[in-house]
Amino acid sequence: MARVRYFPIILLLAIHTVFLFPLFQPGLYQSHDGEAQVARFAAYYKAFADKEFPPRWAGDLNFGYGSPVFNFYYPLPGYVASFLHIFNISFQDTYKILIGLAFIAAPIGSYLWLQHRVNKESAFIGALLYGLAPYHFLDLYVRGDIGESVALVFLPLVLLAIDKRHIVAGGIAYGLLILSHNGISLMFTPVFLGYALVFAKNNIQQLKNLTLLAIGLSLSAFFWIPALVELRYTLGDVFIGQMYKNHFPTLLQLIYSPWGLGPDVGKAGGLSPQIGPLLISLTLGGLTVFLLHKKKNHHMLFWLSVFAVGVFLSLPVSTLFWSHVPLLPKFQFPWRFSALTTFAATVIASQGLAMIKNRMAFIVIAIIAIGLATQMAKVSSYVNHPDAYYLNYPGTTNYHSETTTVWSAGDPGTYPKHPVEIISGQGTVEDYTRSTMRHTFTTKALSPIRILDNTFYYPGWRVQIDGNTAPIQFQDPNHRGLITFTVPEGNHAVSVRFGETPLRKVADAMSILTMVLLGFFWFFRNKLGKLRLNV
Repeated sequence: MARVRYFPIILLLAIHTVFLFPLFQPGLYQSHDGEAQVARFAAYYKAFADKEFPPRWAGDLNFGYGSPVFNFYYPLPGYVASFLHIFNISFQDTYKILIGLAFIAAPIGSYLWLQHRVNKESAFIGALLYGLAPYHFLDLYVRGDIGESVALVFLPLVLLAIDKRHIVAGGIAYGLLILSHNGISLMFTPVFLGYALVFAKNNIQQLKNLTLLAIGLSLSAFFWIPALVELRYTLGDVFIGQMYKNHFPTLLQLIYSPWGLGPDVGKAGGLSPQIGPLLISLTLGGLTVFLLHKKKNHHMLFWLSVFAVGVFLSLPVSTLFWSHVPLLPKFQFPWRFSALTTFAATVIASQGLAMIKNRMAFIVIAIIAIGLATQMAKVSSYVNHPDAYYLNYPGTTNYHSETTTVWSAGDPGTYPKHPVEIISGQGTVEDYTRSTMRHTFTTKALSPIRILDNTFYYPGWRVQIDGNTAPIQFQDPNHRGLITFTVPEGNHAVSVRFGETPLRKVADAMSILTMVLLGFFWFFRNKLGKLRLNV
């Protein structure tokens, strides 16, 4: 009986594992973001080794000038990769393990949720379509976007928790989703909110569902609150604010477009934003079944609406919305909404198949889905770098200067000659030590000296001279955006340290308090359960 129960999951695991063949090769396959993601893993590991938690500042990136990249980019993959590296797993292999596990876990989560909505056969096909959707292969082998790949695992788990009224588990899943990828969590939050309210049976259940979402927001507050508020300290809007204009796909490209490995959706050989002809056909079939069926399926109606919104926001016809809704340009690429339409399409397909209950159709669809997926499981080439390469990575690990500070003249192209310099006055700097978020040294000066610490200023940096806080300047026209300060004459101990701002401390406290409350809830619930059993 147990074998029959778990057979669909085992079969999904087996099918999806076959498509991970390119991951099993030596080295790291080339993708848009893969190498930079691995370098970011190494930076996370160094930050944790220096006892920086939560990591916000990557001190050795950006040619040693540092970057607040951790403050804005989804941290969960970096946290897990740092843990895996403790066991001497290379950074390249941690990336391959994580993105591979995400690829095979996503359809399992989809099946676990869908089987509560439709029969197991339809749930299996829906999960298979979800796992083998073009967008998943786009994230896996073309873009190498490990954040989105991990986020796609949690989407069905949040919905499953809402359906089963598992408030704490759902809150944790939603929190992990937010930590997995900013864009995907933002894209699906209105969907979760609508789902939580529309399909609740009464006001009490609506309140519980809203509590679930509130738990997730509070658990991840240490990340998303500073990321949202502190965007004004970066040039992100300048560099990516209008990027969406050049990345609208056509309607035909959403249905089908040749599979390419390039970055530009509008050029030959560029990435394919397709939802896929199979999923489009099944969505239209689901719509037909819905319209012909006398008893309307409100669940399908909901997902048909989500699908329509996703398609609309992907196409040039939605340009007016992109130019007037402030959050939309932050998605950068309109074709990214294929993630939304893909998810909705798999739900619609499973709902439609559950209505017609044709087992032969299930088999044919599964064969077609597997056949179409084979053309997408390919990569261009491989590289193989040792850990030292990633530990000494000179870039910022982002491609559009999203985390460049507003006070700077742009990201540097070379390392500074010296980490610390005297730019005025007479004196010497000795006993210099450095970690990702702390620089210490001593000064000996015959007169007041002006110090340049070749680190980009960002809120949280503080200078202490002999234990006393000293003012920082970071708008010197000759050293734009870099930390400068004055040290009095004589011998002094100087510390330049990065720490939490009041805002970040409040956000940290929200997350910690939520974790403590959830811990108490779990502990006392178990205690009460044991007492009842003993009675």
